Amino acid sequence: MKKLYIYGLSVFVAVLLSGCGIFSNEDGEDPTDPVDGGIATMNDGLGADGLGADIDPGSNGGWGNEGDLANKQGDWTPYKDNLNFPTIYFGYDQDALTASEKAELDRVAAYMQQYAQVGVIIEGHCDERGSAEYNRSLGERRAISVKNYLVQQGVPESRVRTLSYGEERPAVEGFTAEIFAKNRRAELVPAKMN
Repeated sequence: MKKLYIYGLSVFVAVLLSGCGIFSNEDGEDPTDPVDGGIATMNDGLGADGLGADIDPGSNGGWGNEGDLANKQGDWTPYKDNLNFPTIYFGYDQDALTASEKAELDRVAAYMQQYAQVGVIIEGHCDERGSAEYNRSLGERRAISVKNYLVQQGVPESRVRTLSYGEERPAVEGFTAEIFAKNRRAELVPAKMN
């Protein structure tokens, strides 16, 4: 029932805001539409290091500032679908990184060191067990854990931002152990720093 209420409220707010032009840029274009660009995904195998390092992220457009993730990340604009960083997963009630997740973050750090104009917004998420306040705090600790690791690997702190959604934005709906595991995560959103 709680999720239905939140969903209904979200739809209402989205309709209300879309009528006000919040989700469009100065030209009246929808900033959530895919933008053509030449950035490789982290997993497409381009470049000598397999990270798309032969592609220039600076040549890509982005979202207009008004469509800025709806999460108040200032003047950073997320790259669209053509640059993807991996999702980092966590154990139950944990914010510690495993060795395999650190290996994924090592690849992200190497990519970010090569492309100084790429920043990252780290979104902390939880499964729905626990109170909303606790999950918001846990999501924040997860995002900060990822941030601290990237900074330790040489990514300037000024190029990393964090936020927590707690249990608000599950990757998958449901109540199984497998689904809970998919929702205990930090999503890394590559962003162009304007």
